[in-house]
Order: sequence, then structure tokens, then C-alpha cells
Amino acid sequence: MKKTLRVTAYILMLSFFSVALSGCSFQKKPASTATAVSNVVVAWGFEEEDVWKPIVSSFQSSNKGLILKYYKQNFDDEYENKLLNSILAGQGPDVFPMPSDWIYRHKEKLAAAPADAKTNSTGIAPYTQYAPAVKDLITFDGKYYALPTTFEPLIVYYNPKLFQNAVDAYNNTHKGNEFTDARKKMAALLQEPPKNWGDFLEVAKTLTIKNGSVITQSGLGMGTSSINNSQDILYLLMLQNETRILSEDLKIATFNSPKDTVLDPKNVPGKKALDFYTSFANPSSANFTWSDSLGNNVQAFADGKVAMIFGYSSLQKAFLQSYPTFKYKKAYAPQLGQEQYVTTDYAKFMAYGVSKISKNIGASWNLVKSLSQSNSLVETNKSFTPAKQAASERNSSNSPEKSESATARTFTKGRYPIQFDEQMKGAISVVNSSTQDSKTALDLAAVGITDLLKREQW
Repeated sequence: MKKTLRVTAYILMLSFFSVALSGCSFQKKPASTATAVSNVVVAWGFEEEDVWKPIVSSFQSSNKGLILKYYKQNFDDEYENKLLNSILAGQGPDVFPMPSDWIYRHKEKLAAAPADAKTNSTGIAPYTQYAPAVKDLITFDGKYYALPTTFEPLIVYYNPKLFQNAVDAYNNTHKGNEFTDARKKMAALLQEPPKNWGDFLEVAKTLTIKNGSVITQSGLGMGTSSINNSQDILYLLMLQNETRILSEDLKIATFNSPKDTVLDPKNVPGKKALDFYTSFANPSSANFTWSDSLGNNVQAFADGKVAMIFGYSSLQKAFLQSYPTFKYKKAYAPQLGQEQYVTTDYAKFMAYGVSKISKNIGASWNLVKSLSQSNSLVETNKSFTPAKQAASERNSSNSPEKSESATARTFTKGRYPIQFDEQMKGAISVVNSSTQDSKTALDLAAVGITDLLKREQW
């Protein structure tokens, strides 16, 4: 079981950060090929070399005299240092992939998309072809610093077998004509994960099975810091209830502040989001549906011990490789449902940028643009769906990734995104352990994150 869990975790990490694009001459040499050679463009990526071959001839046909060399990398703890050291040594790459959180972090090292001298245009299609969540993370001061090649909204994975088991169990204990309406109501409730949090919570509790105070089957894997993407689920909740996560100048963490200091100083949406998230793992809460004693939530889901989990599109690769016979379905992230709230989802994406010291910035950016506009290497949705169309599809589509692209949001975490996430996971953890109450936990996390945001030295 532990071995399987380690494999699954590695696959999830690799899948999520697996980017798409570019290829050419494939050299069995270290990734330190020099970009000082003016006719050579070096590209890094995480795919096998065969995946890049179609792009080789296309790039070299469009850029006569240039050679594109691709070097496969591993996204691990050493990738960032290896990338920076190679760039600083003048050894490339010209073009490289990064998670969306890294764009702001490294924008000083990235070359903005150059404008044509005659048209004063970058030649980049309007960002509206992508999800709205993309804009704020790829543009600064009106300039493009990277372009997306994948797009992954946070969605719900559910086990239809456990849903049907719950319906069957209810029907067996509620026989007779007097329960006809009740059986219909239960069947309707458990047809699929509901689209609003009120009903979603009801389903999670209905699908949770307990032996005394011990959970033997979880209705929803959510509530602790050990849950995969726990901080992202919390961000989703914060964005849905209109939490101001950071100040506009990205210098102060504000997720612990009241929505309106003067009129309603006790209304702290960030605290409400944290309270709601952690309530699912609190034995004294009516929302108690998850215990870490069930193990990793993804593993537990695949083992049939949890009915619903949150995850990104890349999770499907892990299931396909480690659990090829496992049957699951996908659904939309639940919403608050009240009229005053708009539909809000959360997303991440991968992007390609160009090194500021590249000898071929123009050609490198042409490659990035072609990669971003091409679907040849993109396995997750990146297209923009108009909001009105997305709202309609949300009620009928079985592809939540597509429709959520129009309603997904994200935010810039400053130059220390990993530490930012760690602070938020830490807030969840201390509330889980009852070491601190949610207000104290958020206040301390805000202090820690504000310190990160204000750091001027690396």
C-alpha cells in the first residue's frame, strides 16, 4: 500500500507539472548546451523526445537557419536550481516550462514578448482565448511574460458505485408506499454530486459511514492539511465567498481581514472559509466526514473508502496507470448558490517563458506562441468558453474542465509561492490539532505571508 501511495504521489506531481511543447534536434547530451551559439534555440520540457518531433520540422521550416534542440527534464526538487544555474551560466535554455505560480516569481529573468517594430504588436492572440484566470498571472505592466500550454480547473471526482450503494441501502430500509416520495428524493439527491454547497454537504454526510465515532467510509475527502491540494480547496472557498486574499499592490496578506471593517467588522470571509474547510475533519462538527486514519485521500478514493475528492485533470493519468479498472466520474466544484455570488472555480496551469538572456528572443517567443496556440501536446482543456455558454453547459456537460474554464479564478502569490502555500497548510494543520483557533491561525499566517511578500532579497 505504501509503495503504491508513493508511486501515485509521484505520478500526480509529474502529471500536474507535465507541460507541453516544442521539439527539435534531439541530443543525448546534458541540458547545458550553450545558447551563446546564435543559430541554436534550446528548449526544456518534461515530455519524451518523440512528443516533440512534430514541432521540430515546423519550427525549423519557419525559422530558416535556426536549430531547435530539446532536452527532457525531470520536474523534481532540483529542477528550479538546475534551471537557474544553467541560465546564469549562459548555457540555456532559451525556452522552458514553469507552473503558473512561478511566472511572477521569475519575471525579472523572463523576456517579455517583443513587439514588431512596424506594427507595435506582439502578435499574441487576445488572452480571452484562454480562461480568464490566466490573464493576471501572465501579464505585468501590460506585457506578456509567458503563455499557457495547459489549463486545469479544480473539479470533483466521485465514485458512482458508492452513490448507488447508498441509494440501495436506503431503499432496503425504507420499503413500503409511505416511503415512495422519500425514496425518490434520496435517488435524486444521490444521482450525482450536487452543484451547490448546501446539497453537496448533505450528500457528503449521507455517504459517510461510521462505526461509533470511527469513519469507515468517507463521503468527502476534505478538512485536513494532508488532503491533496488542501490549500487550493481553501483558496477556492475563499474566492467563492469574496475573500480579499492580498492587497492590490501584493504587499500585504488580507485574507484575515473583515469584508467591511466599518459596517460589519465581524464578517471575516477568510475565517469562514477556513472554519468550513476544517469542519469536515472535526469529530464534534455536524459536517464530520473525513479522518486521516483512512490514509491518503487519493489512495482511499481508489480503494473505495471515500466517495468524493477534489483534484485536477492530471489525476486521471494516475488512475489510468495505477488503477486502470477503477470506475469514477467527474463533476463540477460546488458553488455557494446564493444570488449575490457569481460562479467561481479555481485553476492552475503550466506556461512557457523565454529567458531574458536568450540570444534568440524573437524566435524563442515565436516558438512559445505556437506552442500555446497548438493543441498537439495539450491533454487538458485550455480554450476559453464564454460565460453564458459555460453556465448553460454547467447544467448538462459531463466535461467540467471545459465549462469551468470560463469561471475559474486564481491569484498571484508573490515571489515565494511554495512558502505561501505552506503557510496556508500550516493554518489548516493547527486548527485540525486544536493548537490554535481559526482566527489566530489566519492572523499568524497573514503575518508570515506578508513577510514573504515584502522580502526584497532572494
